[in-house]
Amino acid sequence: MSPAKIVKNSTAGDKPPRRRLHVLTRRSDFLRTFKSGRKIRPAEWMVFNYSISESFRCGWTCPKGIGNAPIRNRLKRWVRDWMRERLKHPEDPPNIDLNIGFRPMPPDFFKMLKRADFNAAMERGWKQIANQVVKTPADKLIKSVEKK
Repeated sequence: MSPAKIVKNSTAGDKPPRRRLHVLTRRSDFLRTFKSGRKIRPAEWMVFNYSISESFRCGWTCPKGIGNAPIRNRLKRWVRDWMRERLKHPEDPPNIDLNIGFRPMPPDFFKMLKRADFNAAMERGWKQIANQVVKTPADKLIKSVEKK
């Protein structure tokens, strides 16, 4: 006889629902956030571009001017970690497409950047987005884009 399997029934009080981080992957999504979205600069080295969408999705832009591949990979990993922690909170994220862009800075700036400074800048940007999305109706948040 095989040993009996113990199955734990999940209840509502165990853990908050786990949300998956949906990532922007198509070029058209990034271009839409740049052309028709809004811009927030929580730090001089970071830019948040966002536009209204059906659900929350996140992407990041790390140009080569930031530094070599390990530095760019560290920043992308920090963004993913921070976003996953943010999605664990019980409040729902706003329905936006968010692109987090990093701006080139003097040499070794990103090499010396501390995780605490990064987290503080992300918190500032997140609070600014939350305030703007709540206060602004969706039809006024998206600017019309005219083709040339």
